Amino acid sequence: AGDLDGDLSVAQLRYPVGINATQDGSLFYVSDLGPAGRGRLRRIYLTPTGAPVLAPGNAGLSLSPNPFRAMTSVRYALRRNGPTDLAVYDTAGRLVRRLADAPGVAGEHVVTWDGRDDSGRPTAAGVYHLRLSADGRTEGRRVVRLR
Repeated sequence: AGDLDGDLSVAQLRYPVGINATQDGSLFYVSDLGPAGRGRLRRIYLTPTGAPVLAPGNAGLSLSPNPFRAMTSVRYALRRNGPTDLAVYDTAGRLVRRLADAPGVAGEHVVTWDGRDDSGRPTAAGVYHLRLSADGRTEGRRVVRLR
């Protein structure tokens, strides 16, 4: 048990404690109890054969740093190909900057926001709202711009 080669869907583990993945999904860590109840940690390397499959509960939208001064990186994950809209709004709900508005490809994506609006003007320090609409759902995050 735990040593079976092949598709992960057929691997069998004795008393699994947990299965975790790296953020890009390329490496899985599997905790398993070995002989005499001692813990073992196994690494399983995967080679993608199709569209990435994201684990349920994966955060679909995150940003760093937050708060930010000059630039923040926005990470989002799409479970499947489809329309994607990623935009920044002010506290009154007005569009400040559209970061993505195109058919998205399943997987992990990173875009940056340089704190400018759609006209290229620097935005004021304050609170903004980031909204991602994709995969039939909408997710939002608050972002703080510092001076």
